[in-house]
Amino acid sequence: MTSGRAARIWQFALPPLTIVAVVVAWEALVRLRGIAPIYLPAPSSVFVYLSRMIADGSMPIISASPCCASSSGLASRPCSGSHSAY
Repeated sequence: MTSGRAARIWQFALPPLTIVAVVVAWEALVRLRGIAPIYLPAPSSVFVYLSRMIADGSMPIISASPCCASSSGLASRPCSGSHSAY
């Protein structure tokens, strides 16, 4: 019974732990190797710039809906429901 519980815990904990490990390794690689941000920015830098852009409005939060994207000017034509070419 304990092994089944431990397996379930690992099943749910392993994916987030893997993501955290990859981000930590990425940060360490960039910092320790001194890689220029133009080639590979550190994840902390990406997070800081992304949060600043969202906060000051220079990067709007865009919905995943194509109709919302068309109303913000990102699509070349409005949502009409048809998928035919012009």
